[in-house]
Amino acid sequence: PFETGICVTVTNGKGVLARVTGELAAAGVDIARVEMDGLAAEGTVDLNFIIAVRDTAHLEAALRQLRRASAVLRATRIVPSES
Repeated sequence: PFETGICVTVTNGKGVLARVTGELAAAGVDIARVEMDGLAAEGTVDLNFIIAVRDTAHLEAALRQLRRASAVLRATRIVPSES
């Protein structure tokens, strides 16, 4: 497995974090860390995860599953910038 970052933009509300982590668990993803940014836009929040996946196909499948969740507005991989 390898670790990568993802950013999940969700509508802010009760139980949203539990639903998102449940979707990741259902996809067979191991969550190493989660951080919540402040409000991204009115009523939304960015959840930044460090996750462990088997390969890029597993990552893409997990992102697709997240995007189908009702509270999720966007789910993308965080690509480190080259310095």
